Amino acid sequence: MTRVLIIDDEKCIRVTLREFLIKMGFRARTACDGASALQLMEHYEFDIIIADIFLPKMNGINLIKKIHFAHPECLLIVISGEPTVRKMIGDVRLRIFDYLEKPVFPDRFKATIYRAVQFRERQMLLSASQEQGSSCDDVKLYSLPKCA
Repeated sequence: MTRVLIIDDEKCIRVTLREFLIKMGFRARTACDGASALQLMEHYEFDIIIADIFLPKMNGINLIKKIHFAHPECLLIVISGEPTVRKMIGDVRLRIFDYLEKPVFPDRFKATIYRAVQFRERQMLLSASQEQGSSCDDVKLYSLPKCA
């Protein structure tokens, strides 16, 4: 079962996205800031992380860098209500799976989550194939999609 961490300082966003993910069949946990998110990540593994970029106690960019360093296998989806975030993400060249603007619309959210799950499954298949000694010719390689 896919494990998702939602990091947002707005409680209504955290609760709504968590409930939506649970209805979709995922395990979901929430954190209200970057420090809480990092603590959760010490105790639980996550496949997908959904994070607001503007968080209390830790800059969202620093949080994303820490997540990439400690958990490079996690896929990151950034959400924000600030229109300048897309440019900021591009400027710092972070590896973000996708970017969703607030308000987050259910259809776009659902499609993004399913794409992330499919991408993660391909990553795991490739990793397993490489561990078993398969050549790269045996497995189709996928690259991280660009932010929409």
